[in-house]
Parts: sequence; structure tokens; C-alpha cells
Amino acid sequence: MDNDNLIQKWLNGELSEAELRDFEQRDDFEYYQSIIENAQNFKASHFETVDDFETFKAKKLVAQTQKRSLTKVWMPLLKVAAVFIIFIGLYMFFMNDSLTTITTVASEKTNITLPDASEIVLNAKSSLSYDENNWNDDRTVNLLGEAYFKVAKGKTFDVIAQNDTIRVLGTQFNVKKRANYFEVTCYEGSVKVITKTHQNILAPGDQFVIVNNQLVERKSSDFKPNWTENISTFSAVPLQEVLAELERQFDVSIATENINSEQLFTGGFQHDDVEKALKAVTEPMNIRFEFDTEKRVILHENNQ
Repeated sequence: MDNDNLIQKWLNGELSEAELRDFEQRDDFEYYQSIIENAQNFKASHFETVDDFETFKAKKLVAQTQKRSLTKVWMPLLKVAAVFIIFIGLYMFFMNDSLTTITTVASEKTNITLPDASEIVLNAKSSLSYDENNWNDDRTVNLLGEAYFKVAKGKTFDVIAQNDTIRVLGTQFNVKKRANYFEVTCYEGSVKVITKTHQNILAPGDQFVIVNNQLVERKSSDFKPNWTENISTFSAVPLQEVLAELERQFDVSIATENINSEQLFTGGFQHDDVEKALKAVTEPMNIRFEFDTEKRVILHENNQ
């Protein structure tokens, strides 16, 4: 059966089941079907049995002619676009290929040595990245989480912590960037902290803290961050951040019931035993805890 007769029988609903199945498998079936669906927006005449088919053929010829014309116009441009996309893809591949990223999971810390011999200790559930190939021209690292830096002297060294920047030449400092909590402590040299609302230069012992968008400036007598020795310490820090650090260090989840998580905590816990750590935090706050599962802890107000 020739193509025109096949299409006419399809339009008139005269195809057998076998012929209809074969017709629906054709590559151009969806095209014919779309014409019919679009034509349903118009009312049909009572005298269109043959004329409909002729009109249908004419539509197909016009569409095919337009398609060939558009192809001639756009094909050179599409080729240029394809070459451009391939070029951009290769460029991005080779640029990103030099990006080094180090990520820690819960309960993990790791030591990093940068190309200039600067040293970094990355705390649990943190991520740090830098461009190794371009390091001599741009000493910039991106940090998500917490890290302790011993920066070798040289060109400007920048730590980008989301929207905040810590800028130094050669010094030792700690950066902690968590949800609703940002802390920078200078241990040696000087550190410039740049945020959207503040620019501060820190000397040894200075601590710059933003909690829930509120700036707190205070002093620290430590020579290095205690967490590098597996001890987390806090000074007037909201309880929710202390509990979040417990979760990061012990890979547990902590739920609270009727607990004011904004109350301030001063103290600390060691990273070797989760129950001892929970007691160190909850007992001074008059809170009791229980393990719902091996990895889930629930805190309650101690009413006894």
C-alpha cells in the first residue's frame, strides 16, 4: 500500500489492527498525530472526506519545505555553537582538573600540607578546596566547616568561608564557619576578617565571633585550638552549636524536647567517649539524655 493511501485510511479510521500497529511504529507517526491534534481546535466541514486528506498532504509539504529552509539557515550556526560548547567544556575540564578538594566525615580530622608548606588541620564534617596549579599566584582556599591554619610567609593568603574572607600574610589562626556561627581566632601574627558588615584586624589572642548575625569580640588565652588535641571547648556559645559539634565528632543525631537551645554553654568535652561527652554538656545545663537508638540521642529537661 502506498504512503498516501495508508495515511488516508488512517484518517478515515479504516486501518486494520495490524496496519494500525505498524503505522504507529513509524518515525513520522508523532508528526502526523500532532497535526491532527492541532486541527481539533477547528470545526470541520460536512464535505471534507477527500479534501481533508489533500489539505493534510499540503500541510506536510509546506512543513517539510519550511524545515529544509530553516535547516539551511541554522545548520552553519549550529555547527559553530557545537564547536563553542565543546571548547567551553574542555576549558572547564582542564581548569577544574587542578582544583584539589579535601572533605572529612563525622568523627574524622585530617592534616593538609599546601604547595607552599602551609599546614592545615581540617575538623570533622568540613571541606576545603584550592587551585594547586595556580597556587604560586593565588594563595586562596575555600572552607566550609572548621580548620586550623599555619600559613607560611609569602603573598597574601585568603580563606574564603562562604561570604566571609580571612586575609593574612603569615600567621596561625582558626576559622569556624557553620550554620549561624562564624568564629575566627588569631594565635600568631595578624589576621584581617572581612564580612559584609565588618572589617576587623585581629592580633594574637583576639577572637572574632558572629552568632545569629550578632558580633562578639573577645580574648583567648589558648596557643592553638583545643579541637586539634581532640577536645572541644566553648565560651558562652549557644547550646545548639555545642550539640551540633557533638553530632559532628561522634556521628550521632541529637533531638531535643522542651530544651532552650539558645541558652549559652561554657565548658567542653573530649572526643573519645560519647557518653562522657554528653554528660559533660548536659549535667551543667540540668538536662538528661537517653539513647533512642545507637546513633540517636534525645535530650529532656531534668525535672527531678
